[in-house]
Amino acid sequence: MQVEAPLRLDRQLEIEEDLEFQQREWHAQRVAWIGLALLAISAVFGLFGTGPLSDSIVGTDGLELRYERFGRFERLTRLRFELGGEGHETTRLSIGRAYLDAVQIEHITPAPAKVEARPDRLVYEFPRQGPAAITFYVKPDTFGLISGEAQVEHAAPLTFKQFIYP
Repeated sequence: MQVEAPLRLDRQLEIEEDLEFQQREWHAQRVAWIGLALLAISAVFGLFGTGPLSDSIVGTDGLELRYERFGRFERLTRLRFELGGEGHETTRLSIGRAYLDAVQIEHITPAPAKVEARPDRLVYEFPRQGPAAITFYVKPDTFGLISGEAQVEHAAPLTFKQFIYP
C-alpha cells in the first residue's frame, strides 16, 4: 500500500505590495468614518433643521424672538415674537424689508389689525392687553444666509440671521 504525501505549495504569489499607500488609505478611511459620524450627530442635534443647535432666542428690552437658525428652502419656519411688560392698547412690530424680500409670509397669529408699508420695513399693528406672543409662519424663497431686523415701537432693533439650506 502506497501513501501519497500531501501536496505542498511552496510557491509565493507574486503580488506587489505598497505598504505606504495602504497605510494612507487606512488613515483616509478613519478620517472619513469620523467625518460621517460627526455629520450624523450634527444632524440629530439640529444642524440641518429642528433641534437644539437650530433653536435660537434673541432679545432686547420688551421683545424676545424665538426662531430656527437653520431652515430649508420653501419649508415653513416660524418666528415667535414675545412681547413683555405692560403694553398700550396696540403694539407696533416692524420687520425689515431685507428679510421680508427673502421669505413669503404664510400666516400671522394673531392677525394684525393694520399693516403699514415703509421703504425699509413693514410695520404690523396688533391689539394688545399685557404680555403677548405674535407668531409669523414664513417660507424662505431663497437659500443661503438671510439677515433680519425687528423692532417694537421705539425700542432698540433686534437683529437675527438664518441659514437656509437648498
